[in-house]
Amino acid sequence: MGKKIGLFICIILVVCIGIGITIFLLNKEEDTKEDTSTTMTTKEVVKEYVTLTFDTDGGDALDPMEVVKGDKVELPTATKKGFVLAGWYVEDTLIEKEAIFKENTTLKAKWEKAPKEVKQMKISFDSKGGSKVNDITVECDKALKLPKNPTKEGYTFVSWADKKGKTILNGAKLTCEDLTLYATWEKGTTSTTTTTTTTKKTSVEPSKTYKCPDGYELVDKTKCIDKKDVERYCPEGFVESKKDSSLCYTYRGEATKKCLAYKGYETGSYFDNTHGNYGCAYGSRDSYPTQETCSNSGNVYNSAAPGNHCWQYIVTGSSQVENTCSGIYVYRTASDFGTTANSGCYELKQKESGCKNYPGYSYNPTLNKCVKTIDATLS
Repeated sequence: MGKKIGLFICIILVVCIGIGITIFLLNKEEDTKEDTSTTMTTKEVVKEYVTLTFDTDGGDALDPMEVVKGDKVELPTATKKGFVLAGWYVEDTLIEKEAIFKENTTLKAKWEKAPKEVKQMKISFDSKGGSKVNDITVECDKALKLPKNPTKEGYTFVSWADKKGKTILNGAKLTCEDLTLYATWEKGTTSTTTTTTTTKKTSVEPSKTYKCPDGYELVDKTKCIDKKDVERYCPEGFVESKKDSSLCYTYRGEATKKCLAYKGYETGSYFDNTHGNYGCAYGSRDSYPTQETCSNSGNVYNSAAPGNHCWQYIVTGSSQVENTCSGIYVYRTASDFGTTANSGCYELKQKESGCKNYPGYSYNPTLNKCVKTIDATLS
């Protein structure tokens, strides 16, 4: 009886131990699954980053940006005095304002001249009892063009003056602020008295006589004006072309140059030198020959190519050359300007009109002259 009880107890212990081991293994497997799940989730949220570097081409510097690879990124705005940002480029490709990047990238800013701000001023007229003169609005940097003079019975109109009594004439350059001009009159004018039979005219001469220095012309009775021909000059940073005196140019960098296919040759070799000879050469036969040996072989000799070579064909000029200059720039060579400057991308401008070398003179667009006005003196 005692043996049976002992055996029963042993069986119970074995069963309990088995159940405990099973529960332990099941919990261990669940922990392993949870660890694996956590690891997989961690791997899924790992992000890769790339760096964007910005070449502002003379504008204010920008710090590099670290962005998520493959995510859409909004590009920053750059600033440069006197210019507006035309866009960010990678080589010759414009990048959209919002773009996706998959590798480290350098973007270069392209700029356009900022439009000139036009400032205006309002001028009102007090005719001091004369006929009404309407207000005008003028651009601040333009020479003043006054309206038709007013009239007043029994008086002669002399000039317009500001509140301090300073005479203001046509062509004057004024401070950019609204102002009122006041008419000045001189008593005595051509008047008409009408009867049933006759008309009597009485003219009163001015009581004052004014004079001007040599070279000046008396205007509005109290002012002297001198006029000089307008100058023509290149804008700042531009050089006058020796071949066309009305053209100004400035170098903007190298162009991408490639020779097109020609007479069965898939591509050619581009050549260029400082004397302005440029073009494409096809089918090189020999390097550094003499002109005589080249001609004897039935080929074309040209020293402007990279080294002296014999070629099957030489095509000078731009007919076979594909050049790329971005934006407003155009491709030109040294000979186009009569200089030994680099060939490449140039910005071209016409000369400007002005009075740069005439101190004290201002440009009058109505007269197309450089004008200086001074007070006349009493004789």
